[in-house]
This record gives sequence, structure tokens and C-alpha cells, in this order.
Amino acid sequence: MHRGNGDIKVFSDASSAASFACASLINASNSAVVSVSQSSINLIVSCSYDDVNGDPSFGNGALAVWGAICPVGTIYNGYRCEGFDENKKRPCPDPSSGNPIQTLTGHKIQREPDIVSSSPGGIGFERIFDSRAAFANGTTLGPNWRHSFDAVLKFVYRPIAGISGPVFLPNCSTITDVRNDVHGFSRQGECPASVLQSNPDLELYSVVLERPGAGASYFYEQDGRWLADADGVEMLVPLNIASDSDVIVGGDGNNENTSGANTNPNIYAHHRATTHWQYRHLSGLTEIYHDTGRLLQRTKKGMHFQLQYDLTAEQGGDNNSSTLDLITTPAQESLTLYYHEGLLSKVVDTQGAVYRYFFSNENTTVRPGLLVHVSYPDQSPGQPGENPWGEDNPYRSYHYESDSAPTYLTGITDENRVRYVSWDYDIKRRAILSRRKGQAGQPDEVVQLDFTHLYDPRNPRVIETNPHGKKTIFHFVAIDDSRRVARVEGLLHVNSDAPEIGCEASEQHYSYDTHGRLRTVTDWEGNVTQYQRDGRGREIQRSEGLWWHAGVVGGLLQGYEQALVTSTRWHPDLAQPARRSDSQLVTDWQYDCSTGLLLAERKYPLGSEPVYPAETCPASD
Repeated sequence: MHRGNGDIKVFSDASSAASFACASLINASNSAVVSVSQSSINLIVSCSYDDVNGDPSFGNGALAVWGAICPVGTIYNGYRCEGFDENKKRPCPDPSSGNPIQTLTGHKIQREPDIVSSSPGGIGFERIFDSRAAFANGTTLGPNWRHSFDAVLKFVYRPIAGISGPVFLPNCSTITDVRNDVHGFSRQGECPASVLQSNPDLELYSVVLERPGAGASYFYEQDGRWLADADGVEMLVPLNIASDSDVIVGGDGNNENTSGANTNPNIYAHHRATTHWQYRHLSGLTEIYHDTGRLLQRTKKGMHFQLQYDLTAEQGGDNNSSTLDLITTPAQESLTLYYHEGLLSKVVDTQGAVYRYFFSNENTTVRPGLLVHVSYPDQSPGQPGENPWGEDNPYRSYHYESDSAPTYLTGITDENRVRYVSWDYDIKRRAILSRRKGQAGQPDEVVQLDFTHLYDPRNPRVIETNPHGKKTIFHFVAIDDSRRVARVEGLLHVNSDAPEIGCEASEQHYSYDTHGRLRTVTDWEGNVTQYQRDGRGREIQRSEGLWWHAGVVGGLLQGYEQALVTSTRWHPDLAQPARRSDSQLVTDWQYDCSTGLLLAERKYPLGSEPVYPAETCPASD
């Protein structure tokens, strides 16, 4: 894409976009592309040209953003994105360090539960700080913070095959939405979904789901289905529904209709006619999103949440259809969200309890718009006090003190006004230190991460130093654009002040199949656990107590005769185990098909179990 003459232009390849960028230079002639690199969705184009005096010159071309959009940290090589996608949902195992930091990436994720419901199916409200680049843009909680209902779909369009020149989008006069929403158009603003869907020269290339604290899932159309991976664990279904109020999800969340009955044959839509998207996960979670990317409904295991964005000020809203106003449940529980200048100011629950949010401004020591205080209800609402709202309610404070990452969380002060945890970041905005305040006169617990060798071409690794000074090296391999732990090397550690915490050198090893699923784990003592999985990546057999022949990791496995083997059969319709058996015991589980909740558990000595019940859920009409 390229912004010029008031329009957005979409290109089919980087070469075309780069050539256009150089040709668009003002007061230049004979321009040519020298080099092209990519930063997020932006192409950085270096051009050679003759200036107005005819002298040879070099410079950067006009800003170009093109159709083959690659995630942060990757670049298009002509047929796919290569490199590490730092925003992608993390695979297992995913080691963390300190409190907590993702060891292989340096990402800092902090979960702060503000509201914990005391009733089954009730509404909880959690804030998540996430240092990944995809979450850097400001939301109603400020940069890098999102709440538990702030999941969003983003859409990537590209020119159809055979279109080499730019595709003009005359009704999209700003590129802001494209640049800020790294993976494409969402929350369209001045580029509505109808403009993109109706343009015959564009096609929907992919859909990205960003979930707070969980990273991003990328969906591509495969044989008519929108899947995040070949296993079908996550799926998107395009829908054509008249309005948000007609979205009704019943039972297990897989029944959609516009009138309360599942009778509409046209509810499933081609993306050209899509008004809504349904997200399905094998765990039983289902969600409905509007084509602007907003989450409208969430259903899981009998819990149903409805989200409203369009309440007027008289109804308790803010007259802004892009902000979430109300969350409700069938049990009449609710959370009402209020805003001030686009930022969340308070949340009020069903009982009228108030949770307040305070952001930095021109009178604070950090840049404006950062979440710095959160207060909680007490037994004396409205009582004057010393907190930032002039009340006596308890509150937590959040600190931002990093020069390299000024919007990143560096510490938390709790309700007792004790700063109990701190973090620090390097110049590449990776968390490199976690410090937790020691208890009762004990020293602080400090964990450090060293990313010096992260990009070593032969042996990429991260070094962790724990509070006792012991170093552990995490060696990793690249599979499916993600880093996966291959070997954990615990170095010899001798502590002269406390000999009892010294330890010998030891290693752990991990291996994976071609899809990046865990295949074997070798523990510190050399014991091996081997996994077998079905086509969806679910564990169907685990063999424990194996060992490598002659101690050669990755060689021949031995010990199958003595191994403890655990087998699992999965429910054909629910993402739940139906039977698990080992050398002594067989366990069967029965579930409620409408909610996925466990109804019964039965245990049998091995050999006395009944024939496996091929239990299925009734099909939807």
C-alpha cells in the first residue's frame, strides 16, 4: 500500500511497491531501487536518482506498505514470511523467568485481576500488560495494556492474482488504521469493511486474532475453512447476520441463528458478504466478532457474556460505538464501563461497586496516557482519603521508568504501598531483569536474562541467572517461525556462602515433530518421556521411563518393556478426554454436550472396564 493523492494504493508485491515509492520522489529523475527491507508492514526503500541539478543522489523512497504483510520480525522472501514472529501465540513448552518474563523472547506479560466473580458463570475483569509489539498501540487502558474482553480480529487484504499495479481505495483517505493495526485493516474507521469486501481487485488473504496475554493466531483459508493451523484446533466461520442484536449463540456456542431457531441456511457466508465471524476452539470456547473486529459475544462451558458498544450517554454509555460499554450475562450480572477522553475511568459491577482507573497527564512525571493507579471498592465508599481520587479506597500503582521502553511496565506498588516487584529492559525492549522484594529482611530475589547470543547462527541461546547466581542456558531451534526450547543446560554452580544450594551441571532435552509438537522430553536425570499425538495434536499416548541407548540423546530409545504407558481417547465432539488408561487403572469421563461440563467420572481396574462408549453429541439442526 502507498499513501498519495488522498488515496491508499495496494500492491501485489514488494518490487512493485518499491518501484512506485522511488518513482514518487519529488524533484527527482531516473530513479531506481537500490535496496528494500521491511519493518512491520512498512517497506524501507532506498533509491538512487538524479536531483534537480542532474547530480546523482541517494535517498529513501516514499513510505510504502504492501499487500504481502508479514508479522513483526519477519520479511517476505518471495513466497512466505521468514524469521521469528514475536507476536505469535507461544508454543509449549514456553519457559518463563522471574515474575514472569518469556525466556526466549524477553516479552513481559503481567496479569492483574481486578474483579473476581464469586458465582459460577459470573463476570471477571482482568487487565493484562503485554510488551509484544502488536499490543503497543494505545487502547482504552493505554499502551500495552488490554483487558480480558479486549480481543480483536484484524483483516489482511491483498490484490488478487494478476493485479500488478496499485489498487486504489478512494474512500480510505488515511493510512493510520493500516499502520497502527500492524496486520491490516481492523476497526476500520475511514476504511469501512464494505469498501474492502466489495472491491473486485482485492481478496481477503488472512485474519488475525489478537487475544490479551495469548499473542496472535493467524487464520488462512484452507479447503473452504478458515483455520489457524492444519489441526483445526482454532477455526473462524464467516457469518451473514442482519445485526449485532440478532446474534444468538446457544448451547455449546456452535449454533448461530437470527431468530432464535437454527433455520437460516444463509447464515454461513462467503467473506464478500460477511457481517460477523464466529471463532471456535476445540476447548469449547466460541466467540462472535463483528466485521470491524469487535468482540460481541463469548461462550464457554455454560458461561455466556454479551458485549455492547453503542449505548448512549443517557443509557450509561459514551456515545462512542468503538468503546465497550456493557458486559452482561443471562444471570443478570453486569459490568458497566465508563471513559474519560477515550480512556477507561471506572468499572461498576452489578452491586454498584466501583473500580477506578487513573492515567498520567501533563502534571505527572511520565508521559501522558499511561495507566498509573487502580483503586478498589471497600466498606466505606466515598469516604475522603489520600488516594489519587481523594478517597480512602485501597489502590495499586504502576511504574514506567525505562529510557529504552518508556511505555513498558517497570514496577508495581501494592495496596500496602510497598513496591514489591520491578523489571528492567535492554535497548531492544526485551525484559532482562526481574526483581521481587524479599520477605522479612531477606534480600530481593533477582533474575537476569542475557540475550547476547540470541541471534548466534550456530548456537542461538539465552542465559538466565537465578537469585542464587546459578546460570542456566536455554538453547533453541526455529520451527514454524517460533523459537522452541531444544536443550536446557544447567551449569555447575558452587556457592561458597551457602554450599547447600550448589548443584552439578546437568541438561534437559526436547525434540519436536515437523509441526512443532513436543515429541520427547529428556529430564535432568536422563529419563525420557515420549509422546504420540493424533491429527489435531492431542496426546493419545505417553511413554515414561525410557532412556537413550548409550546415552546418545536423539539416538535409539530403549526401555519400552518397562515403560509406564498412558493412553488417552478423546471425545469425538468435545475437546475433552473420554477415557484414559495406564498399567493399573482406566478412567472414563462423561460430559454435558451443551456446556462441556463434567457430569460423571468412573474408575475401573485395568481389564474390568466396559467397552469404550463411543458417546457423541447430538447434531445441530
